Amino acid sequence: MSASQPELALFSHPHGSETERVARLRALWADYGATLVDTFLIRFEDSLQERAPSLADALRAFLTASRPIEDPAAFPADVLLACAAEREADPVWAGLCAALHLGGPLEPFRAQLSRPRRIRVRSWVSPPLVSFEQRQGVWLIEREDGVRCELGAPDGEGHDDARARACGFKVCPTIRGRWGDIALMTGDCADTWGFSVNDAWDDTQAEAMADAVRDALELIANHAPEYESWVGSAARVVIPTRHGPEHDTSHSFAAFPGIVVVGLPTDRGMLGELLVHETSHLHYGAASKGHTLSTSDDPKRYWSPFPQAERNIGMLMFGFHAFANIGLFRRACLAAGLPATGHDFNWQSDWMPEILKVCSQLEQSPGVTIEGRMLWEPVAHQLFGGARWS
Repeated sequence: MSASQPELALFSHPHGSETERVARLRALWADYGATLVDTFLIRFEDSLQERAPSLADALRAFLTASRPIEDPAAFPADVLLACAAEREADPVWAGLCAALHLGGPLEPFRAQLSRPRRIRVRSWVSPPLVSFEQRQGVWLIEREDGVRCELGAPDGEGHDDARARACGFKVCPTIRGRWGDIALMTGDCADTWGFSVNDAWDDTQAEAMADAVRDALELIANHAPEYESWVGSAARVVIPTRHGPEHDTSHSFAAFPGIVVVGLPTDRGMLGELLVHETSHLHYGAASKGHTLSTSDDPKRYWSPFPQAERNIGMLMFGFHAFANIGLFRRACLAAGLPATGHDFNWQSDWMPEILKVCSQLEQSPGVTIEGRMLWEPVAHQLFGGARWS
């Protein structure tokens, strides 16, 4: 399901119907997840049919039924893509990870893993498992130590967390919100990811860091409420990393919905900014699924003030979209009475003129498509009003 140009504009910045925007975001990511499952099966179905045929059949039946993925922002695209890139060697483990995030009733299946492996399911991380069976929504697991347990899938409200812990699962700190739950996941869980993160914090400070994320989300809700659904609908896992005191860091992955990496500790205003920044990247990534936002018609390299490096026009637009949304977020916070800091003044004196220059480059570039304009122009007009940049 692709989005029309007016619908793409919903992903420029928070405006219009937030319910419609969230629904479109989920639809785009659900289609993306289904495409990944289909591609995964085309490549690995022979292997799955040999080692876990009922799992392959359950995945194929889900696609045939054309049901949407229940929470596509939490879907483990990273695991399937790691398998496709041969960074992950066991397609049964990858297929099992995917199946447990599809939601709704699946056909019964059983999977025997090639070696004991942990699996993440939303905010849960399993103990090392050697086999997994699903029948009518009930999970039957066998742990590495030979213990067998029965439990149900997470219900999204924490009712089954105690049973999961009794079965040896780790339950990550969870920030529950109107638009979805966010799990605070530390480097102890890295074996369940299809990507690597440098300097991730371990579990010792997880609760304190989850409280920091809660505080930042509360700041967003109180001072820039238009960004509450923007962040809450896009983020499902926050991974805290160590960073130097002289700068704040964050990143996300365009190919992996729902995952945000942030440098901690930092103050709640900066953390709110980092969450807005990275979920803006996730919105941009969703909009790019099935849409051409830039082309090679413009071979020039442009100086980008954001990474302080040269970038092609597509990456320049990608950075602009996030920083323009940060500008709107900071403006909303100041208007709502959040005390100004030196960082706010730097934004007005240093960053805003630089962002305005990028508007001129995007306006004049032949490499920005009509669909690309639907993403950068609305946020530019909202940020600069009637100012001209060309």
